[in-house]
Amino acid sequence: MDGKLRRWVLTGAIILVLLGGVATVGWARGVQSFSVKLSSPANSRPFLGGGGPLFVGALLDLSGLEASVPGVHFRPDLGNNGIFLLRGGGGFGGNATLRMGGLGVGASWTTPVENSSEFDKARFSLDYGGVTLERLIGTQRQLAAAIGVLLGRGSFELQLFRSVSGDFAQVTAHPNSVQLKRSFLFAQPYLSAEYRLLDFAGLRVTLGYWFSVSFSGWQLSGGQSVVGGPLTSLGMPVIQIMLVFGG
Repeated sequence: MDGKLRRWVLTGAIILVLLGGVATVGWARGVQSFSVKLSSPANSRPFLGGGGPLFVGALLDLSGLEASVPGVHFRPDLGNNGIFLLRGGGGFGGNATLRMGGLGVGASWTTPVENSSEFDKARFSLDYGGVTLERLIGTQRQLAAAIGVLLGRGSFELQLFRSVSGDFAQVTAHPNSVQLKRSFLFAQPYLSAEYRLLDFAGLRVTLGYWFSVSFSGWQLSGGQSVVGGPLTSLGMPVIQIMLVFGG
């Protein structure tokens, strides 16, 4: 265990001891309002507004892309079922019936290129953002459910690299990468459920189906269009988990 890790462990232990002491003193004095607030928020209505970090798990099918680039296979982040993880943030606001908001997420995945004399590494990136419109369909104490749609745009990006060595003149004389990008529009109908953990924080889980369509082709980094290529359209189930801070 290195010094930095030891410091983190020691700091965490001290914090736990201090929190335990505070809780013990509070219980001994009969101060119950704090624990009641933690276990049962006084404000049981759904969030009218809030935001925070979010994670998206997507069943991303990249077989078309991999067939177009022999020797490339992008491995999912979770298991062998094609669950790729994206990270980002978002927020929303409204009233007890309708809420509007927005979000943005993205991620990239790198893999070796096998049996190729041109490149030895590939990177695929997915970034998108949009606006949400949803309607609350039910509330029960600290729980709320909503149905809605996410609309927006984003881009796919593919980069192919070759490891190089040499001085400045040698490296610049032989370019070692190709970068391609394709923009798209997308829609995602979804069903969400949220649970208010505290008066100011909660957890939101969203299940949806994400579908994109591209009306333009792939482009090189300089703006030159490339004819053909995969991912003209793409559909995938997604699950989104968001830590909400608001009220």
